[in-house]
Amino acid sequence: MKIDHFYYASEEHKYFLDGQEIPHITGILQDSGLVNYTGIPQDILEKKADIGRKTHTACELYDQDNLDLETLHPKLRLYLQGWIQFREDFKPEFIEIEKPRYSEKYRFAGKPDRVAIITSNLSIVEIKTSSTIERWVGIQLAGQSILWDEGKKANEQIKKRLAVQLLPEPIPKTNKQYKVMPFEEATDRAVFMSALTIANYKKGGRNGKGND
Repeated sequence: MKIDHFYYASEEHKYFLDGQEIPHITGILQDSGLVNYTGIPQDILEKKADIGRKTHTACELYDQDNLDLETLHPKLRLYLQGWIQFREDFKPEFIEIEKPRYSEKYRFAGKPDRVAIITSNLSIVEIKTSSTIERWVGIQLAGQSILWDEGKKANEQIKKRLAVQLLPEPIPKTNKQYKVMPFEEATDRAVFMSALTIANYKKGGRNGKGND
């Protein structure tokens, strides 16, 4: 396999920079201990992960006007409905959709779900199908923001970080199948960089910039 300067192996969910595998955001959060699934049965984790992956794919194809709704599983249609409602209500102008990115400076990578202009703000958006939105999602979005912001001027950097929770059934009284949770903690970036340092330390790297 030919490795370019930056390469994303989608089937393996691995990222390579200069021919060497580098850590990715979700792995960093797990390796640092910010995300811990200990105690949750493996079959439940796999089922939830499968729904999440398939919903992400459905939303991506929908945003690219390339989704055949007739072939979509009814359960996935329920989650997609939430995304369609979010789009109708917030009218995001998509800049990037599921594009792998990397940091030359800190040597980590990730794939933000969406970068979009929402209510005049350049925003980074994470799509979730979990029953709750955990606090660590703010750290995840901070890592994605670091990837986008690297090398850009201040007026080209991310201003808002949002998680959009897609729901399998409408919220009573509102008939909405989504919730939006903004993350605004100023310390989130510092926490992510600390997580990167810990993850790299566990794997033999140095100061968040070492080889992985």
